[in-house]
Amino acid sequence: MRPRAAYVGLAMALWGSFFAARLQAASLNLVTNGDFAAPIGMGWQIAYQPPNCAPCEDVASFSASAYAAAGWSGYATALNLALAPMNFAAFGFNQNVTGMVLAQAFQTQAGADYQVSFQYGAFGDALSGADQQMVIGLFNADLSPLYVHALSFGPTNDFANLLHGFSFTFQGNGGMVDLEFYDRSNNAAATPTDTLLANVQLVTIPAPGSVSLMGAGLIGLAVARRRKR
Repeated sequence: MRPRAAYVGLAMALWGSFFAARLQAASLNLVTNGDFAAPIGMGWQIAYQPPNCAPCEDVASFSASAYAAAGWSGYATALNLALAPMNFAAFGFNQNVTGMVLAQAFQTQAGADYQVSFQYGAFGDALSGADQQMVIGLFNADLSPLYVHALSFGPTNDFANLLHGFSFTFQGNGGMVDLEFYDRSNNAAATPTDTLLANVQLVTIPAPGSVSLMGAGLIGLAVARRRKR
């Protein structure tokens, strides 16, 4: 018969494997096409398009090289150095328009904690381009807000600081929520300025107890392996 310690170690290892799987699931990005590797229509909904933008490509996903080729060819080398290999969304690409909303809906679990993170910025002529403002909103199905925050930033061709990071947390209520990015920029300037969005993630934050139990399971796994020798 195996010593009792071996059975205890095996049980702890099994618990550890179970909670490791739970933690891995918690770290999965719940946003579809959050890296914008696919066209915008994959996962994302353009919730609003201003009337003066009817013929334009209001929000589109780009690689750095495609973005440069589509309208910023003079900055191709610098854009590739700053943004490659990531993809990103550009609002009101190379046009003096504003008001686009990019949205995606999610089902939450009641009491679960979530974190939203993303990168944002603006590209255009730093001297004559318009200041930008992006409003991040999280709304319930009845349109009541769970979270609203405005980010203000200027256009830049400082490629070392083209994108900035931002994150926030919220608690799920068991219902559907809409994550929205609203380009509320003043794009009346003669030189177009594009608001950029990249690496959008929404993940479940694991409970502290899950982390402790995983640690105990790993210790148990080590004990079980030692007993087998």
